[in-house]
This record gives sequence, structure tokens and C-alpha cells, in this order.
Amino acid sequence: VTADGNEKGAAMKIGIVLHNCRIIPDKELEADKLTIKSYLGRPWKKFATTVIIGTEIGDLIKPEGWTEWQGEQNHKTAKYIEFNNRGPGAATTQRPPWVKVAKSAAEVETYTVANWVGPANWIQEANVPVQLGL
Repeated sequence: VTADGNEKGAAMKIGIVLHNCRIIPDKELEADKLTIKSYLGRPWKKFATTVIIGTEIGDLIKPEGWTEWQGEQNHKTAKYIEFNNRGPGAATTQRPPWVKVAKSAAEVETYTVANWVGPANWIQEANVPVQLGL
């Protein structure tokens, strides 16, 4: 689903945040969903950041949820966080040790639109529906 990387380093605040989304197969792929290995993401480059919050995760996602970029060690600097997700693909018991499963809203507050995107008034001024907080 995602492949992030940040060559600027850990101090640069960039990455992917999926909040209140649905990760499910298209109707055309429903029959094949379990034959194709699907993951929430893999670290494309060093310092990848991907956070998934309050999202429905379908059974197309493998139980381990995340995978390494083949031949690379980018997972060692990656920041992958899951919080309060639901659905058959949201079970976190088989996630790799380099994935954080947040236990409280305070742990992911940094990644809400209001905090991650910065001043969000431009989104509202464009009349785009937006949820600023959790």
C-alpha cells in the first residue's frame, strides 16, 4: 500500500499518514485478494515514516502487515506506527519488531492533520472535508 523514504534524515517531518481510511480490495480483485501478497508498506528509503490511524484494514493484508525492502536495511531507521485500526487485517500480533503499535492517542497526536500538515487552514479554505484531530 505504501513505500516511503526520507533522504533528508529523521529531523525532516515528512511521511505518509493514513487516518480514517479503508484498505480493502477493489471488487475486481476480491476473488484474488488472498493469492497476492499485500502489505501495509515497506521502507523504500531510509527514515521512512508511515502511520496508520483509525483505519479499516481488510483481510487482503498479510498478518505481518509490513515487509522490508528487498536487499536493503531501511527498516532499521523506519518509523512505522499503527493505532486503533479495525478489521481482519488490523491484528498486530504478527507485526515485525520494528513496527510500533501505539497504545494511546497521545502517542499519535503528532500525526493528525492539524499537527502533521501544519497550519491546515488552506485545506478548509479549499472546501475539502478534513478531520484535523483524532
